[in-house]
Amino acid sequence: PVDYKRASYSAFVGLCSGPLFHYWFKALDHLIPGKESMANAAKKTLLDQALAAPFINTSFYWAISTLEGHSQQETWEKIRSTFLPTWRMNLTVWPAAQLINFRVVPFDLRILWLNAVGMGWRCYLSWMAHNKATSTAKLT
Repeated sequence: PVDYKRASYSAFVGLCSGPLFHYWFKALDHLIPGKESMANAAKKTLLDQALAAPFINTSFYWAISTLEGHSQQETWEKIRSTFLPTWRMNLTVWPAAQLINFRVVPFDLRILWLNAVGMGWRCYLSWMAHNKATSTAKLT
């Protein structure tokens, strides 16, 4: 069965992140100007993965947990237990998606491209946020 409350929370968080992405990509274009060469695309991808990805993934878990009424202690425990597994999975999806984004996709269509990739990614994040195994996982 579809959990409409969970889906609406995830959709809300996704919608709220759109403006953030817009300004983030504008900033990247300002920091690394010029033609979208492979070198520039790689630099932007590196910055995106080093700075934006950890913030965005952590923000997703924080927002979902807060919307669901969990305490801040429960929220930070969820973030702690999901950060490394999420980061590992992030590195299998987003660097390639971002290289395509920065190298091929025109600026005005980047958010659309990222929303297409991000729909699957938000499903993964939602699954991780509600996966009982990640709540009890001990990081080494």
